[in-house]
Amino acid sequence: MKQAIQRAFARSGLSIKKLSEAAKLPYSAAYGAVKGTTDPQLSTVQKICMVLGLELQPAGRSREDE
Repeated sequence: MKQAIQRAFARSGLSIKKLSEAAKLPYSAAYGAVKGTTDPQLSTVQKICMVLGLELQPAGRSREDE
């Protein structure tokens, strides 16, 4: 997940400050999640994923299973 967030962040063109504002997170939480220096809570990952256009779903499950 860390690598997916890092790739999506790089493609987004956002700064960490803009990401933290859009996700309504403290800068330190956004920085740690994007740089991989912390182990963020699921709620933090969820907010970042929403801003970056990523989707969380169970492993091994595709959209066709829904």
